[in-house]
Amino acid sequence: MPFASTTRDRVLNALGLPVVAPRWVEFVDEALGRAENYGGEDAVTRIEGYLTKYESAESTRNSEASSSALIRADVLEWESGQRNAGYEVEMIHYRDLVLASLFISEERESIYIESAYFGRSPGTKSNRVSIRR
Repeated sequence: MPFASTTRDRVLNALGLPVVAPRWVEFVDEALGRAENYGGEDAVTRIEGYLTKYESAESTRNSEASSSALIRADVLEWESGQRNAGYEVEMIHYRDLVLASLFISEERESIYIESAYFGRSPGTKSNRVSIRR
């Protein structure tokens, strides 16, 4: 079973990589090809599942973005958006599973450097990038 035609774009989105940069498109295509050739149908199904769970958490987080959450019960203090922290953690978890399933450690280092998401939570849009070692 080959990957769906939209899988490349889903991976690029989950990893915060630009969809119009030929370098990253080819990079992800190669990784998907390796997973398909060496991992077979099980790998394809697993990676597609991780992407679906990532997108589900992202969708839920976005739909509840304006919800408030009780953060300190002793003073009844409410803070907007805190209810989504669990979805952020879930998104990071599935993003990391996609990374581990598709890329070797040297390739992951390149993604950590380039990605719009690593070094901060997936929902923020900053130009700061951190290198993980």
